[in-house]
Amino acid sequence: MGPVSPRWPRRWLNSALRWSALSVVEHVRPQAAVDAAWLRFLRTGLGVFALESFIALGYVLSKTSAPHRGALVAVIGAAVPITLIPLAQAARIVRSPWRATFTLVWTLLAGALLAACAVLDGGADSPLLDLSALPVIYAAVAMPFPAVAACSGAAVVEVGVVIATDPHLTAAPGRVLMTLGLLAGVVVLSLAVARRRVDLERRDAALVRELIELADTDGLTGCASQRVFHRALEAEISRAHRSGQPLSLAIVDVDLLKSINDAFGHAAGDAVLTQVGSRLREHCRVGDTAARIGGDEFAVIFPGADSKQAAAIAQRIAEGVRRDAPYGATLSIGVAELSAGNSEVNQLFRAADEALYVAKARGRSRVEMARSGVIDARVGEIPRQQIPEDVSAPKR
Repeated sequence: MGPVSPRWPRRWLNSALRWSALSVVEHVRPQAAVDAAWLRFLRTGLGVFALESFIALGYVLSKTSAPHRGALVAVIGAAVPITLIPLAQAARIVRSPWRATFTLVWTLLAGALLAACAVLDGGADSPLLDLSALPVIYAAVAMPFPAVAACSGAAVVEVGVVIATDPHLTAAPGRVLMTLGLLAGVVVLSLAVARRRVDLERRDAALVRELIELADTDGLTGCASQRVFHRALEAEISRAHRSGQPLSLAIVDVDLLKSINDAFGHAAGDAVLTQVGSRLREHCRVGDTAARIGGDEFAVIFPGADSKQAAAIAQRIAEGVRRDAPYGATLSIGVAELSAGNSEVNQLFRAADEALYVAKARGRSRVEMARSGVIDARVGEIPRQQIPEDVSAPKR
């Protein structure tokens, strides 16, 4: 076996923190909500530890005789600024990429300081030893199961070391058993709570992702929703401006869908829309966005394609619908390419929409290009040499 990489602790830590309550929140909530949750969690832990530090300091100062009183005061006195400084900087910490690492390391350090104080205060007989359960409880609130297990294991080791290093073991056996029983109960319950919490959070995150997917997808046609279309169009226009690559937009309208609904019922119209959505998704390339933007209206974004390439793909879509769709349904399609005159979202959409209206005015069931005029034939009658056999997807 080769030498162990010095990076393995970081990889383990990142893996351990991946499914924490707050990391799950990061995937399903806005950044402001994530930061607020982290801030509450961190401030709660730091605040409780600061309070316990002051209480422990008062306890030590109230003792009239203690063999290590000076050392205890020094350790607790050092713990107070170590806690108060991060507390004052909590908002900055939660905005950093290492906030999860800081929280876990700080929790383990707090347990070690408590154990050190218990050793100096007399070992197993010290009431400070009971505070060793606090880091475990804190970890169980929002940390992932592996992190809670690490804090639990550290607490068990720390208490064991305190008991084992007590040269006098002045505490009664019952006192030691009660301390161990308390810690064992806290560890078992904390692990159980952490496991259950993480399972529930994963389930909730999956439901949220499913809801987002449902909101992004039209349930009838399987195409993207109108919200996704507008977001994608803005992004693709910005990318086209930066890269200088062509970008085209097609607006697709189902001809006389209202007449089909009136003659055969809305179920028939839904069947037509389903077939149109299927043909759109079938003929679109990887990287294209096909969306339903209205009752009988669709749109397709073609990154990396000029108007002729986009019209060729639109032609194949229209031919597929004319061949396979029920009730003789056909499509009218308007195509526009991003250019100096159509450089913004509204301009490009308006150009494609105007081309669609030209297609409607010239008898429907045809494809029109905004820049180069009319594709001079009805759907199914475009000369094949105008249609490239393969329009490859752009490299993203």
